[in-house]
Amino acid sequence: MSNRRFEMYEYHQALVRMRLGESDRQIAKTGLMGRRKLAQVREIAEKHGWLVAEASLPTDAALALFFSGRASKQPSTSSIIPYQDEVRDWVKQGIAGCTIHQALMRKYGFTGAYSSVRRFIAKIKQTPPKATVMLDFAAGRRRCRWISGPARRSPTP
Repeated sequence: MSNRRFEMYEYHQALVRMRLGESDRQIAKTGLMGRRKLAQVREIAEKHGWLVAEASLPTDAALALFFSGRASKQPSTSSIIPYQDEVRDWVKQGIAGCTIHQALMRKYGFTGAYSSVRRFIAKIKQTPPKATVMLDFAAGRRRCRWISGPARRSPTP
């Protein structure tokens, strides 16, 4: 169950079960969460008094403060974007990727990796598939001619 993202209702359910006195092992057997994650939840819940029966369960917003997942990675922008027009021209001229990378380093002091140039060139070269046309025949017409083989003679008795 590593790297699994949990919904807020799963945290609520784990807290309710902990309040009922179930152990982490018993809760883990149900498949709700693993024992390590349950131990983390129990530790935070004890700090904030959520396991006391008289206290109300925390809201989703309160749980989100403590159990928000990892920060999502922002998609990185390619280091070749400032030079994309010139790279497109070079690709149209048929210049190889490694030569383009060397020219960028020499001309502009490009510090990006060759792989970024290679990926960009691959994206440029992607072509849409050729359009096809459906064959349409009038009803009842044969679509192909069957060629018969040589005539067979029956064996003579």
